[in-house]
Amino acid sequence: MNALAVRAFTLIEMLVVLVILALTTTLLSQGLETTWRNFEKLDAKDLANSSAQLPLGWFENSIKGALLYHPEQAFAEGDEDRFRFISFNLPDDPKHIPQPMIWQIESGEQGWYLTFERVQPHPGEPDSADIPSVTLMDFTERPRFSYLHQGSWQSEFPVTDGQLPEAVRLIAGERIIATAKPGRPALADIPAELPAFGVYEFGG
Repeated sequence: MNALAVRAFTLIEMLVVLVILALTTTLLSQGLETTWRNFEKLDAKDLANSSAQLPLGWFENSIKGALLYHPEQAFAEGDEDRFRFISFNLPDDPKHIPQPMIWQIESGEQGWYLTFERVQPHPGEPDSADIPSVTLMDFTERPRFSYLHQGSWQSEFPVTDGQLPEAVRLIAGERIIATAKPGRPALADIPAELPAFGVYEFGG
């Protein structure tokens, strides 16, 4: 009888263990499912944030790659709605070839848009675009450009020989969306020993 009691108790123990394992497995599977769902939500959120930040990165990098065209020939100019300059960091050019480009703000039926276009200057048509503009961001508030020039923020950057703005801001309403700075000096310095018209003199 004692032997039967021991066997019956062992069987009950096994049943209890099986029930506990089943409950544990169910809880673990539910917990893993919830965890994966949370990861998926986080990944989607990160992807959306990255997609929203990508155009701003292109904007900042293109201005960081801004180049001085010539010490005596101006090319960079801008106002609240557009900024034209030469850069080796165009958003759609992996080869980093210096090219003229324009950042522009355009209005539409549902708000305003930030666009860019590559520009190939032609004689008599310095602003003709070879490629259609590309829309990168949309805004519910009117955006605008602002330029740091001669120590103050201004709504226009005038055509100035051999100069770039010290910085460029993209502003929407009262919010500063992005601030970008050229990676090179804003003013072209000509060494005193280099004649202005490129005439070199060599001593005998």
